[in-house]
Amino acid sequence: MKLNKELTRFRLFCKLLLLLVCVCTYSCHQDDLPKEYVGFKLSKQTVKCSKKSAEKELEIELIAGDKSSKDRTVELRIPSAPLGTLPVAALTEKKVTLKAGKKSVTTRIKLYPSRMEMKQQRVTITCIPQWKEAHITKLTLLLEETK
Repeated sequence: MKLNKELTRFRLFCKLLLLLVCVCTYSCHQDDLPKEYVGFKLSKQTVKCSKKSAEKELEIELIAGDKSSKDRTVELRIPSAPLGTLPVAALTEKKVTLKAGKKSVTTRIKLYPSRMEMKQQRVTITCIPQWKEAHITKLTLLLEETK
């Protein structure tokens, strides 16, 4: 009987410990971004597009690690196309503002699949925060031709 009570207490202890670990794990993953982070939600994204379409719009999400009491502005850049070629992507906004109290904002870029010279093409977009404490982030888009 004494052994049975101890076994029951041990099981209860194990269940409580498991519950505590689950709660801690869940709460830790909620804040996995540094508080000063502002940049792309993803670092890589694959986009399937038909070469027959002249233009396609793609939504890109910028996120922040923490809400701020001030508006935060970032500059977006896409490298120039090589000489003699037309750009495969273009920004609709060169500067995007994350409003005070918000943790995300969405912007659009225009893709031009008909200008792709290969079946796969990479486009890198750079996000440059306009304050000292933040870091530059990049998003690499892999454009894949569909038939």
